[in-house]
Amino acid sequence: MSVKMVTAATQKGHATISRLTQKYFTEGLDGLVKTGHSSNRYYMTYDEAEEFLAPYREAADKGLLVTAQEMHRAYNKRIGHKATLSGFYFLLQRHHWCKIMPWPHHPKQADAKTKEASKN
Repeated sequence: MSVKMVTAATQKGHATISRLTQKYFTEGLDGLVKTGHSSNRYYMTYDEAEEFLAPYREAADKGLLVTAQEMHRAYNKRIGHKATLSGFYFLLQRHHWCKIMPWPHHPKQADAKTKEASKN
């Protein structure tokens, strides 16, 4: 089939069809199957991350303070380079970690002067 007929049949662009045809002729079917893209962009497998998080989970279960910043630093050291904090938060979310931290005070709490005035 001509490129024009293939583009009409597949609803793909001329450049895409030409690129895929060239890839087929140079690499065969294997070249068409592997795209070079991966939806798994994790630095650790799920099990490796579970192993990494286990000591922190144990510490948290004992009531010790575990911070994401501390875990992120250890994570960077473990993978050997710097990862984004947002990516690390996604790892925590993926392993069902959530932020459980009491507020130091109520957000609408009165200031100290108002509290003293109300005691009188």
